[in-house]
Amino acid sequence: MRDAIIAGARGVIYPSRYEGFGLPIVEAFQFGLPVVTTLSSSLPEAAGELAYYFDMDSLPSFGAALVRLLQEGDSEGSERIMEARRKWAEQLTWSATYQRIRDSALEIWRNRLGGE
Repeated sequence: MRDAIIAGARGVIYPSRYEGFGLPIVEAFQFGLPVVTTLSSSLPEAAGELAYYFDMDSLPSFGAALVRLLQEGDSEGSERIMEARRKWAEQLTWSATYQRIRDSALEIWRNRLGGE
């Protein structure tokens, strides 16, 4: 049911002053949806350059980001942007995160042993 609702949306608005990571952004990107969010805490890490950002304390900033979201569907290249969001979300899976942490830990371990 949730997937059907998200898939039928034109975009996601995710305002937050503090967020642990921003899983709703990743979920929206899995469907290629545009996201309007803030530059606070970890949200830029979750969304990269693929979201429309606004200042939580500025209504005009929010309005401009919302207009950009609404105009995206009419723009050339919107399919390319949607696919870029899907690919971004694929990199943010639990499995991919585990592999990056494991690889980093192994590299540190090897370096401590003098390159063995």
